[in-house]
Amino acid sequence: MVNELLVNLVNSVIGAGKRTARGNQAHNCPYCNHHKPKLEINFSENKKGYNPWHCWVCNKKGTRISSLFKQVKASPENFTELYK
Repeated sequence: MVNELLVNLVNSVIGAGKRTARGNQAHNCPYCNHHKPKLEINFSENKKGYNPWHCWVCNKKGTRISSLFKQVKASPENFTELYK
């Protein structure tokens, strides 16, 4: 099940993405700035409760959205919203 509040929060930090299969969403990667949305974030939590993300161009990846927020230097308010 996709958490729409989480989707909206990520869209506000990284920019709007487009829906893909199985609850994922593709965004433009802030690392490699590829012209197509290649950073894919899984908004359906896996068995461990994580939301993994991966860029198919530069191969940056992580298991939690909080690690993505740290790497893009999101504001403290965004972290507060994320942990609610």
